[in-house]
Amino acid sequence: LARDPNFKWCVECSSGFFVHPKQKKLRCPECRSVSCASCRKPWSSNHEGLTCEQYTKWLEDNDPERSVAAVQQHLKENGLECPRCHFKYSLSRGGCMHFTCTQCKYEFCYGCGKPFMMGARCGLSEYCAKLGLHAHHPRNCLFYLRDKEPHELQTLLQMNNVTYETEPGPGSTGRCPVQLQRETPTGLVDGACGSESSPNNAGLCKMHYVEYLAGLARALDPIPIMDVSELVAELRRRALPLPERGPWDTDPIYAGMCAEIVREKIPLD
Repeated sequence: LARDPNFKWCVECSSGFFVHPKQKKLRCPECRSVSCASCRKPWSSNHEGLTCEQYTKWLEDNDPERSVAAVQQHLKENGLECPRCHFKYSLSRGGCMHFTCTQCKYEFCYGCGKPFMMGARCGLSEYCAKLGLHAHHPRNCLFYLRDKEPHELQTLLQMNNVTYETEPGPGSTGRCPVQLQRETPTGLVDGACGSESSPNNAGLCKMHYVEYLAGLARALDPIPIMDVSELVAELRRRALPLPERGPWDTDPIYAGMCAEIVREKIPLD
């Protein structure tokens, strides 16, 4: 019987039955379940007028479990979580890194999760008291790394044997495909960045390629690509005394002196 093309097993129960060769819908005589003769999926009115391939695509697009999984994956890749109340947000790339949680009103950096506060409330140092709204980002936070040039971040990645993309993917249009959220007269609208992609930037515009590289470098210490002014600022932000600079200490020499203190006194957190 199993070799007979007109013999079908029910997809719901263990019964078998014969069908007409041109029959599209199969109804089991035992359990009365209905299935498609071709793809054997349970029959639905949504299958009417659709090929089995089209119906399979429709099921995938309208599967609640698949939708939940897609949202969870999106949040994992693009979302952020409030450090205080742990509410999760879907985050469009780009824009200000100062984020205020709508649930608990906590203000934090979406790159590192550190709190934002006014200088007078910070209390870490006299240097902070002179500042306005600020956060004590770790030096490998996107807040700082986004100001670097792509070649600087690539150098840092190469030093740590981290691979990165430079060539655009298949189907690249020459425009940056990263999704952004923009304000319009009718409200917030999601859409592709659309800026012209730069050569050797993996099909992204410069800003989003830097974000991509900075994401790869998030666990790395950027001291090797920090200049003397950045190292001095790092020490001042942490209320640490600057090393004494001699008359013959060039910028590279003094940068090395500052870097030594930064490594010793300011761990990445």
